[in-house]
Amino acid sequence: MTSFDSRIFLGLMRRRLFFLKFLKLIAFLGFGSSFFLKRTVSGENELTRSFIRYRDNPNDDTAYHLYKTLPLYNSNVKQSRQEIDNLYYQSFIVLKNHLATGLKGAIDLAFRLFSITYGAERSALIWAIAPCIHINPTYLLVSLKTHSHLVSKEMLLGNLGLEFVDNIALQDLEIERRILSLENVNDPSLLRIRNECIGILANKHHDACDYMMEVGKYNISKSL
Repeated sequence: MTSFDSRIFLGLMRRRLFFLKFLKLIAFLGFGSSFFLKRTVSGENELTRSFIRYRDNPNDDTAYHLYKTLPLYNSNVKQSRQEIDNLYYQSFIVLKNHLATGLKGAIDLAFRLFSITYGAERSALIWAIAPCIHINPTYLLVSLKTHSHLVSKEMLLGNLGLEFVDNIALQDLEIERRILSLENVNDPSLLRIRNECIGILANKHHDACDYMMEVGKYNISKSL
Protein backbone atom coordinates (compact mmCIF):
# COMPACT_ATOMS: atom_id res chain seq x y z
CA MET A 1 0.00 0.00 0.00
CA THR A 2 1.45 3.37 -1.01
CA SER A 3 1.63 6.31 1.38
CA PHE A 4 -1.11 7.98 -0.67
CA ASP A 5 -3.35 4.92 -0.29
CA SER A 6 -2.59 4.85 3.44
CA ARG A 7 -3.70 8.45 3.82
CA ILE A 8 -6.96 7.69 2.02
CA PHE A 9 -7.52 4.61 4.19
CA LEU A 10 -6.88 6.55 7.40
CA GLY A 11 -9.21 9.31 6.25
CA LEU A 12 -12.01 6.82 5.60
CA MET A 13 -11.47 5.19 9.00
CA ARG A 14 -11.69 8.56 10.78
CA ARG A 15 -14.90 9.31 8.90
CA ARG A 16 -16.43 5.99 9.93
CA LEU A 17 -15.46 6.56 13.58
CA PHE A 18 -17.11 9.99 13.49
CA PHE A 19 -20.37 8.54 12.18
CA LEU A 20 -20.31 5.72 14.75
CA LYS A 21 -19.88 8.25 17.57
CA PHE A 22 -22.69 10.34 16.09
CA LEU A 23 -25.03 7.33 16.05
CA LYS A 24 -24.23 6.54 19.67
CA LEU A 25 -25.03 10.15 20.61
CA ILE A 26 -28.38 10.05 18.80
CA ALA A 27 -29.27 6.74 20.46
CA PHE A 28 -28.31 8.03 23.90
CA LEU A 29 -30.23 11.26 23.56
CA GLY A 30 -33.20 9.55 21.94
CA PHE A 31 -33.67 7.11 24.81
CA GLY A 32 -32.21 8.93 27.78
CA SER A 33 -33.09 12.58 27.34
CA SER A 34 -35.96 12.46 29.86
CA PHE A 35 -33.23 12.78 32.50
CA PHE A 36 -32.21 16.14 31.06
CA LEU A 37 -35.77 17.21 30.30
CA LYS A 38 -36.81 17.03 33.97
CA ARG A 39 -33.95 19.36 34.87
CA THR A 40 -34.11 21.91 32.09
CA VAL A 41 -37.75 22.59 31.25
CA SER A 42 -39.15 25.19 33.61
CA GLY A 43 -42.87 24.58 33.62
CA GLU A 44 -45.03 22.91 31.01
CA ASN A 45 -46.05 25.45 28.41
CA GLU A 46 -47.93 24.44 25.28
CA LEU A 47 -44.87 23.41 23.28
CA THR A 48 -43.64 21.15 26.09
CA ARG A 49 -47.05 19.54 26.48
CA SER A 50 -47.30 19.00 22.71
CA PHE A 51 -43.94 17.24 22.59
CA ILE A 52 -44.86 15.02 25.55
CA ARG A 53 -48.27 14.10 24.10
CA TYR A 54 -46.66 13.19 20.80
CA ARG A 55 -43.88 11.21 22.46
CA ASP A 56 -46.37 9.21 24.54
CA ASN A 57 -48.93 8.66 21.77
CA PRO A 58 -47.57 9.27 18.25
CA ASN A 59 -50.40 9.59 15.73
CA ASP A 60 -51.61 12.10 13.14
CA ASP A 61 -53.57 14.10 15.74
CA THR A 62 -50.71 14.56 18.22
CA ALA A 63 -48.28 15.12 15.35
CA TYR A 64 -50.49 17.86 13.90
CA HIS A 65 -50.85 19.55 17.30
CA LEU A 66 -47.08 19.57 17.78
CA TYR A 67 -46.70 20.82 14.21
CA LYS A 68 -48.92 23.82 15.00
CA THR A 69 -47.09 24.72 18.23
CA LEU A 70 -43.52 24.49 16.92
CA PRO A 71 -41.78 27.89 16.88
CA LEU A 72 -40.95 29.73 13.69
CA TYR A 73 -37.52 31.18 13.04
CA ASN A 74 -38.46 34.60 14.38
CA SER A 75 -40.82 33.54 17.15
CA ASN A 76 -40.30 34.42 20.79
CA VAL A 77 -40.56 31.20 22.79
CA LYS A 78 -40.26 30.57 26.51
CA GLN A 79 -37.85 27.68 26.20
CA SER A 80 -34.12 28.10 25.82
CA ARG A 81 -32.27 26.48 22.93
CA GLN A 82 -31.17 23.67 25.24
CA GLU A 83 -34.74 23.02 26.38
CA ILE A 84 -36.00 22.79 22.80
CA ASP A 85 -33.12 20.47 21.87
CA ASN A 86 -33.96 18.18 24.79
CA LEU A 87 -37.61 18.05 23.78
CA TYR A 88 -36.62 17.24 20.21
CA TYR A 89 -34.13 14.53 21.17
CA GLN A 90 -36.60 12.87 23.49
CA SER A 91 -39.09 12.53 20.63
CA PHE A 92 -36.65 11.64 17.83
CA ILE A 93 -36.80 7.84 18.05
CA VAL A 94 -40.60 8.01 18.28
CA LEU A 95 -40.71 10.21 15.17
CA LYS A 96 -38.35 7.90 13.28
CA ASN A 97 -40.62 4.92 13.94
CA HIS A 98 -43.70 6.98 13.05
CA LEU A 99 -42.11 8.02 9.75
CA ALA A 100 -41.54 4.37 8.87
CA THR A 101 -45.34 4.07 8.54
CA GLY A 102 -45.40 6.76 5.82
CA LEU A 103 -48.35 8.50 7.50
CA LYS A 104 -49.05 12.10 6.50
CA GLY A 105 -48.87 13.52 10.02
CA ALA A 106 -45.40 12.09 10.56
CA ILE A 107 -44.10 13.42 7.24
CA ASP A 108 -45.47 16.93 7.81
CA LEU A 109 -44.10 17.03 11.36
CA ALA A 110 -40.67 15.89 10.22
CA PHE A 111 -40.47 18.68 7.64
CA ARG A 112 -41.70 21.24 10.17
CA LEU A 113 -38.95 20.21 12.60
CA PHE A 114 -36.35 21.57 10.18
CA SER A 115 -37.27 24.97 11.58
CA ILE A 116 -35.65 24.12 14.94
CA THR A 117 -32.81 21.77 13.92
CA TYR A 118 -29.23 22.43 12.89
CA GLY A 119 -26.14 20.54 11.74
CA ALA A 120 -26.10 16.89 12.77
CA GLU A 121 -29.73 17.14 13.93
CA ARG A 122 -30.80 18.05 10.40
CA SER A 123 -28.82 15.17 8.90
CA ALA A 124 -30.46 12.70 11.29
CA LEU A 125 -33.87 14.12 10.38
CA ILE A 126 -33.15 13.76 6.65
CA TRP A 127 -32.13 10.12 7.14
CA ALA A 128 -35.32 9.49 9.11
CA ILE A 129 -37.49 10.97 6.33
CA ALA A 130 -35.70 9.08 3.53
CA PRO A 131 -37.71 5.80 3.76
CA CYS A 132 -40.88 7.76 2.93
CA ILE A 133 -39.56 8.20 -0.62
CA HIS A 134 -40.31 4.49 -1.05
CA ILE A 135 -43.27 4.14 1.34
CA ASN A 136 -45.35 7.18 0.35
CA PRO A 137 -43.62 9.11 -2.45
CA THR A 138 -46.77 11.03 -3.40
CA TYR A 139 -47.31 12.62 0.00
CA LEU A 140 -43.59 13.12 0.48
CA LEU A 141 -43.68 15.40 -2.58
CA VAL A 142 -46.83 17.13 -1.32
CA SER A 143 -45.13 17.94 1.98
CA LEU A 144 -41.82 18.84 0.36
CA LYS A 145 -43.65 21.28 -1.90
CA THR A 146 -45.21 22.93 1.16
CA HIS A 147 -42.04 23.00 3.25
CA SER A 148 -39.35 23.65 0.62
CA HIS A 149 -38.52 26.90 2.42
CA LEU A 150 -37.27 24.84 5.39
CA VAL A 151 -34.97 22.36 3.63
CA SER A 152 -33.47 22.30 0.16
CA LYS A 153 -34.36 19.49 -2.23
CA GLU A 154 -30.65 18.88 -2.88
CA MET A 155 -29.95 18.35 0.81
CA LEU A 156 -32.98 16.13 1.32
CA LEU A 157 -32.31 13.90 -1.69
CA GLY A 158 -28.53 13.91 -1.77
CA ASN A 159 -27.79 13.01 1.86
CA LEU A 160 -28.31 9.25 1.55
CA GLY A 161 -27.41 8.13 5.08
CA LEU A 162 -24.74 6.31 7.04
CA GLU A 163 -25.27 2.91 5.46
CA PHE A 164 -24.22 4.30 2.07
CA VAL A 165 -21.04 6.05 3.18
CA ASP A 166 -18.01 5.10 1.06
CA ASN A 167 -19.99 2.53 -0.96
CA ILE A 168 -20.52 3.88 -4.46
CA ALA A 169 -22.40 0.81 -5.69
CA LEU A 170 -24.95 1.07 -2.87
CA GLN A 171 -25.27 4.81 -3.36
CA ASP A 172 -26.11 4.39 -7.05
CA LEU A 173 -28.53 1.56 -6.29
CA GLU A 174 -30.40 3.68 -3.75
CA ILE A 175 -30.51 6.62 -6.17
CA GLU A 176 -32.01 4.33 -8.82
CA ARG A 177 -34.59 3.00 -6.33
CA ARG A 178 -35.58 6.54 -5.36
CA ILE A 179 -36.00 7.55 -8.99
CA LEU A 180 -38.21 4.50 -9.63
CA SER A 181 -40.35 5.38 -6.60
CA LEU A 182 -40.80 8.96 -7.77
CA GLU A 183 -41.67 7.84 -11.29
CA ASN A 184 -44.79 6.21 -9.82
CA VAL A 185 -46.15 9.63 -8.79
CA ASN A 186 -48.62 10.76 -11.46
CA ASP A 187 -50.51 13.57 -9.74
CA PRO A 188 -50.51 16.47 -12.27
CA SER A 189 -49.98 19.03 -9.52
CA LEU A 190 -46.78 17.26 -8.45
CA LEU A 191 -45.18 16.62 -11.85
CA ARG A 192 -42.96 19.68 -11.74
CA ILE A 193 -41.48 18.96 -8.31
CA ARG A 194 -41.30 15.24 -9.13
CA ASN A 195 -39.28 15.94 -12.27
CA GLU A 196 -37.00 18.34 -10.40
CA CYS A 197 -36.33 15.72 -7.72
CA ILE A 198 -35.63 13.05 -10.34
CA GLY A 199 -33.16 15.40 -12.03
CA ILE A 200 -31.36 16.08 -8.74
CA LEU A 201 -31.10 12.36 -8.02
CA ALA A 202 -29.91 11.57 -11.54
CA ASN A 203 -27.09 14.07 -11.15
CA LYS A 204 -26.04 12.36 -7.90
CA HIS A 205 -25.59 9.08 -9.76
CA HIS A 206 -21.95 8.24 -10.51
CA ASP A 207 -22.94 7.58 -14.12
CA ALA A 208 -24.82 10.85 -14.28
CA CYS A 209 -24.47 11.33 -18.04
CA ASP A 210 -26.09 7.97 -18.79
CA TYR A 211 -28.76 8.57 -16.21
CA MET A 212 -29.65 11.97 -17.58
CA MET A 213 -30.35 10.27 -20.90
CA GLU A 214 -32.42 7.63 -19.08
CA VAL A 215 -34.68 10.25 -17.49
CA GLY A 216 -34.65 12.55 -20.50
CA LYS A 217 -38.36 11.95 -21.06
CA TYR A 218 -38.95 14.33 -18.14
CA ASN A 219 -37.15 17.14 -19.99
CA ILE A 220 -34.78 17.63 -17.08
CA SER A 221 -31.76 19.80 -17.61
CA LYS A 222 -28.46 18.48 -16.34
CA SER A 223 -27.90 21.85 -14.70
CA LEU A 224 -30.55 21.05 -12.06
